[in-house]
Amino acid sequence: MIWANFFHIYQPPNWDKKIIRKVVKESYRPFLNILKRNPKVKITLNINASLTEQLIEHSFKDVIEDIKYLAEKGQIEFTHSAKYHLILPLYNKEIIWRQIKLNEKVNKKYLGKSYQPKGFFPPEMAWGTNLTPLLKKLKVEWVVLDEIAHHQKIGEITFNKGYKIKNTDIRIIFRNRIISDYFVFEADPENPDEFFEKIKNEGRSDTYLITAMDGENLGHHRPKIDIFWEKLIKRSEVETVNFSELIERYDKWEEISPLASSWSSEPEDFEEKIPYFLWQNPKNEIHQKQWELTKIILELIARAKEKKDKGISEAEKLLDKALASDQFWWASLRPWWHELIIIREAQELFGVLVPLKSISVQEKEKANTILQNIINLANSWQNSGKAEKIVKEYLARIGIIPHLGGERIIKK
Repeated sequence: MIWANFFHIYQPPNWDKKIIRKVVKESYRPFLNILKRNPKVKITLNINASLTEQLIEHSFKDVIEDIKYLAEKGQIEFTHSAKYHLILPLYNKEIIWRQIKLNEKVNKKYLGKSYQPKGFFPPEMAWGTNLTPLLKKLKVEWVVLDEIAHHQKIGEITFNKGYKIKNTDIRIIFRNRIISDYFVFEADPENPDEFFEKIKNEGRSDTYLITAMDGENLGHHRPKIDIFWEKLIKRSEVETVNFSELIERYDKWEEISPLASSWSSEPEDFEEKIPYFLWQNPKNEIHQKQWELTKIILELIARAKEKKDKGISEAEKLLDKALASDQFWWASLRPWWHELIIIREAQELFGVLVPLKSISVQEKEKANTILQNIINLANSWQNSGKAEKIVKEYLARIGIIPHLGGERIIKK
């Protein structure tokens, strides 16, 4: 079995140093040590520059040095992405391109010549047709997406042939959602044989297994899963390859037009025409207020730029961080919820206006009113139990209680 592993590691901008230290100890260092112990193992890695900078800032340079060392040895292949992990299909090409180039600049600075990405990871695998011309401009060879982007379903595509975006030379590498999620949420870390039995029963990955997940799942979100992964990759029947090597194995290619979706999209989302449910749900009042505030901020930034406001450079730096996907994710209730993060991130978005001199008092008051609406809604949903009720109903429906930071998000 040829196994192509993709891992995505990221921490939001201005994140708590204690949390980053914990993730470094429980996940990043053990994971990199596994690779050093197993020099034949290859992976594809996305590290958003938001994390790269914070690892340097908080004196975890050894993590960056190990990543660089493993890349130079050919065990790690990198991808392009957006520095602050925003949901790319929801923004204009100017913002997207700036974030891509910021990501490239920072990672090249700290990872050196080893940072030579051939592929692209859209944060959360959120795909939209607006990305195709930008990927052409970036000259990437491939993009990684969730299999649901093929035709709205999970478990139906084959991994014994390649795919590419219609009328382009850009390859699509689809992850096996079923096996990836099984590894993250359900696999028994004490039973490697059960994992391979799952692959056999699933029936699509006996030859090519393509998994993709957050790297923090290895040891941080799920203790012992890093050790479990090492047992799996050491099996004699497993050969690991990076994604660029994987596409060289295919001799058959199907041209398709991937659908607007993410790696969290569910089949019913397409029926309701909500491709980015966790970040832009029209039925979620907090999401709607968050986007109302975002729209106003973007409009004021654009106008300030036209007026050559002296504070525009600082405001855009704040904006890039404030557009990170986390504020919307934590308000999604599927099953993620954290009222304090929602409030803090909304305040940071409003704070983008502070350096600008061309914004009127009335305009700031309008934005502040929306901010207060977000704060009031978040507090109300928390204190009334509304948020917890929706989360529990969703978890009961899917039958899985995910881990976060080593613990289940809700006790059974």
